[in-house]
Amino acid sequence: MFEPAPDLPRPHALAPAMVAAVWRNRTLLGRLIGRDVRSRYRGSVLGLAWTLAVPLATLGVYLFVFLNVFSARWDGGDGSSAQYALIIFSGLITFNCFAECAGRAPGLLLEYAGYVKRVVFPLEILPLVCLGAGFTHAALASVVFALCYLVLLGPPPATALAVPLLVLPFVFALAGLVWGLAALGVYLRDLRHAVGVVTTLLLFVSPVFYPVSAVSGWGRTLISLNPLTPLLEAVRQALFFGHLPSLAGYLLALALSAVAACLGFALFQKARQGFADVV
Repeated sequence: MFEPAPDLPRPHALAPAMVAAVWRNRTLLGRLIGRDVRSRYRGSVLGLAWTLAVPLATLGVYLFVFLNVFSARWDGGDGSSAQYALIIFSGLITFNCFAECAGRAPGLLLEYAGYVKRVVFPLEILPLVCLGAGFTHAALASVVFALCYLVLLGPPPATALAVPLLVLPFVFALAGLVWGLAALGVYLRDLRHAVGVVTTLLLFVSPVFYPVSAVSGWGRTLISLNPLTPLLEAVRQALFFGHLPSLAGYLLALALSAVAACLGFALFQKARQGFADVV
């Protein structure tokens, strides 16, 4: 039997309360993530292979368009189709993880309505189930990416070892976003549709298929304001060109993402008291 969630902690105690909630329910969280990933493909012939088949098929379509129709190349690259394909693939892995988590978050508590209504349950971990499933799919796609990289380009630069650290601010910020969207989605049912539209538009104002340097004027300003841009650029620089962001910039991003996670957690805890009445 799980204990009811405590009252919303004071601002200075938000981070410890958030970490404690995750740690206290870590075993349950792991089981729910595993069940979520398995249930999505239960009964299908390919199973988890769909996690790899979809991004690879998408990559093939985009490569055809950008290499054959627009004749695009990546600034600073070697000009090869193999490198261009892998650069796009790395961006798609990141963006698809974001789109999956953000798109699912507004309707997440409706998926788990039984937990909200019938049992005493640590509801704050449900958004993390969504997050964990998204990163599981991203990890599986990353295995394919790594194998293709080794076969087509050889060993990556040593800076590639820093990629897990570069992704850490993204994890915290996305957790805060998912907590917030899950809480608001219970009361605003249109939010799911709005987030779907926004993520579709965001794909084309993110440097997934093109470098920031290829855009000028107000377009570059727009792309620079995209919160996904620093992550996409930093990961690619580390994976392909041997460059890392400045330590000061990284620490600032880490601090801001931690604040975003705390704010999302606080919003979720504040709104949860009315979930059972609305779901």
